[in-house]
Amino acid sequence: MNSLFTVLSDYYVSLSNGRLVDEPPPGIESESLVGSYIFGGHVCYLNPTVYCADLPEGQRNNVGSWYLSSERHAQETIFVTAFYALLAFTSIYLLPNKKVRVTNPIKPPLILTLSSVVNLFLLVYYKLTSDSPNNIYFMVMPCNVLWVLNLCLSLPVVSPNVKAAIVQALSQFQALVITVFVTKDTAGLNGFLEVEFFWFSHCLLLLPPFYYLWQGQSETLLHYSTKTNKLKSEVVNFVKYILQSASAMGVFYFAIVLPLCFKSLLNLNYMLSPPGPIFGENYRLVSQLLIVVGFACSRISMIAVDIAGKIIRRREKKD
Repeated sequence: MNSLFTVLSDYYVSLSNGRLVDEPPPGIESESLVGSYIFGGHVCYLNPTVYCADLPEGQRNNVGSWYLSSERHAQETIFVTAFYALLAFTSIYLLPNKKVRVTNPIKPPLILTLSSVVNLFLLVYYKLTSDSPNNIYFMVMPCNVLWVLNLCLSLPVVSPNVKAAIVQALSQFQALVITVFVTKDTAGLNGFLEVEFFWFSHCLLLLPPFYYLWQGQSETLLHYSTKTNKLKSEVVNFVKYILQSASAMGVFYFAIVLPLCFKSLLNLNYMLSPPGPIFGENYRLVSQLLIVVGFACSRISMIAVDIAGKIIRRREKKD
């Protein structure tokens, strides 16, 4: 096992090509430079030396670093990925496999399909035309991935079961979109109207799950009953969807995105250093717990929307 850690740790170091600094640079340039920084400004990259002041505006906030050691990265990659793989197996094969009813096939309206296409086009355009060519790697950020998932719902090659699973996941992933409005991190968005597009895009991203619930193309509950035997199955179903969403996100970011961080030298989705207020070597593990809590809260809110929608539709039918 130690040899596996060593191999993966050395691999991460080789990917970075010796260019990462030991600590993430401060958000702004200080007037007096002390410690390991040399005259001329804070250093953002090594071999060759690149000063933070020479980077495009806002880019210093996205700089990768060895905030965590390569050994720690290797350990978390193996253990966290294995843990989430086990959770996924448990949720799929061990928990009772009862599917939420879907009264209508999932069929996005033209406006949602166009929104996905236009948003993805503009996201790629802004990344490719930015001051840093590596910014295209930011397409792996959670909300950008959510636009890809939304587009998949419009593709005929995607099976109905996969579409149903995606829509269920979107109910949990609403928490990721809301987090953006809390953190308000627009560092590095320097394109024409890019900041405005950023906020508009995230507002749009909140809408699709509501649409599918309202149209009866997705449901959050199995029975819509408070009877004890049925309530138990609802709780199991609730836990299943939370575990599946957390597992998918955990495996994706620890097994796939983390190596891309070293390749791109960027702090993608804060996998190399925390944005605050969470600090310390366990910040990613604490973040995972908060994400699970956020997923649970998000699904509870979508259940409330689902029930409210059903009540309103029933009253409309009676009238």
